[in-house]
Amino acid sequence: MEEETFEDKLCQLINGESLENNSNTPDFILAKFMQSCLDSFHEAVRQRESWYGRVSDGVHNDDEIQRLRRSV
Repeated sequence: MEEETFEDKLCQLINGESLENNSNTPDFILAKFMQSCLDSFHEAVRQRESWYGRVSDGVHNDDEIQRLRRSV
């Protein structure tokens, strides 16, 4: 059996709270959108830290991001 992803859990939360009703948008679309927002934010932080010549204390690669999502 495949482990639930963060996006799957987010989809269930959105559905369980009926948050999709406000926009009449399916929960899985909202979950995917929210996940893409998080991914974009992580990339923006990485770019900002690189711009300032700093090493980010956050996650640096897609493999690590995927590992962390599976562990939630």
